[in-house]
Amino acid sequence: MTETILKPIIYRDEWHMLYFSYIYNHLKEIIFMPLLKTTAIRIDNAKYDALEKAIIDGDINYVDGVFVGEISSAISKDIKALGGKMVSKKWTLDEYQLPYDLRVFIKKRKNDQIKLMDRINKKLDDIAINLTKFIKTSTVKDIGNQNINVVSKQFRKTVRTVLTVRPELDVKGMEKIQRDYLTTTDLPIREKLLSEFEDRSKAVLTNISQEIVEKFRKDLHTMILDGSPRRYIEEFIGERLKINKNRWKFIARQETALLTSKFKQSQYQQWGIKKYKWKALHDHKTRLRHMELDGDIISWDNPPKISEKGQEERYGHAGEDYNCRCIASPIVEWK
Repeated sequence: MTETILKPIIYRDEWHMLYFSYIYNHLKEIIFMPLLKTTAIRIDNAKYDALEKAIIDGDINYVDGVFVGEISSAISKDIKALGGKMVSKKWTLDEYQLPYDLRVFIKKRKNDQIKLMDRINKKLDDIAINLTKFIKTSTVKDIGNQNINVVSKQFRKTVRTVLTVRPELDVKGMEKIQRDYLTTTDLPIREKLLSEFEDRSKAVLTNISQEIVEKFRKDLHTMILDGSPRRYIEEFIGERLKINKNRWKFIARQETALLTSKFKQSQYQQWGIKKYKWKALHDHKTRLRHMELDGDIISWDNPPKISEKGQEERYGHAGEDYNCRCIASPIVEWK
């Protein structure tokens, strides 16, 4: 029995960037941008002093005798002129000291807050109801198919390389490799994996969308009731978008890595490649268990235990665990 270890197909980060861009733009479009538009409050172009304009604009609020927000020197001057005092680094002023016009503005701001809560509630309800309609799983399937095409092309290239570097192979051996590895159709496997990828993506996107909606509902209500300025609310929504970015990138990588890994495995098995050599990257990011598997010959039919000691047991092949960078080097056998 002759064996050759094929050049492995190494996962590349750019494979999941298209999927990540779709998730990012998708959730930004259906959740974040509508919320930002909902928080916008238009004012007229009339001229006001610094304090009145800041209250009208929503840059600061007056809550229970305290001015909340980013107080500029001009605004501080106006508050002080009204008899305001600095207490615990906050400007305070009794309501009876407020001029009539300013009390009207503040009352308007409170009404605006109630209206804002109503608008946000309605927008979140609309988003929650229509989440599944927004998710275009056909687009996700197209993205997955592009990644499969890359893997399929690389594998065939690798097989052709074997034919050129193994001159000692007899004619029958070359014909067998040519027949088994270069002409076999992968359409049935491809369709099955893409369907699974599509279903997983729909479930994942729906779950994280619902989670974002409910968290926004809770957090934005708290901010509005606490009198947070509109600008702070907009900044909060934008900051939440940035925070979620890394999480969505992780999801995109995990789902894409699982898809491409499963495709490679199914192709190897279809083409008679029954085992591979596990190769781990020996750096600080590599899990101890994965280092222990380094160099082991693994059967595709018998995935090894990949979880660490004390964790719930998980089994899988190289590259399938979350953020796993281990490599499966397939082993070709022929007589």
